[in-house]
Amino acid sequence: MQYSYQNQGQDHDGDEKDSKEKEKKIKAKKHQLQSGLLIAESDYNKEERKAEDLKFEVVQLKREIDRTNVNIEDKNEELKKIDKDQQILEEDIKKIKKKLKAL
Repeated sequence: MQYSYQNQGQDHDGDEKDSKEKEKKIKAKKHQLQSGLLIAESDYNKEERKAEDLKFEVVQLKREIDRTNVNIEDKNEELKKIDKDQQILEEDIKKIKKKLKAL
């Protein structure tokens, strides 16, 4: 039995082609995964920025609510003072009217 070196070389070339095809497929898959990773990381960062913006807005709104509540308290206090002043003035008006009737 004789060995043909030509056949062995050709078989080896076929193995090399298969190997190169596998490498190409692996590189393509790796590139696809890397692209997907970049997109996912980009989306994550975008969502993270949105979350930070919303957190900042919530803090601002809470501060605005606090200022509004203080303003409401101030206005209620002012209203109470006006009510007391009106009651005093109403009593003064009644007294003056009584004095006018008495004359």
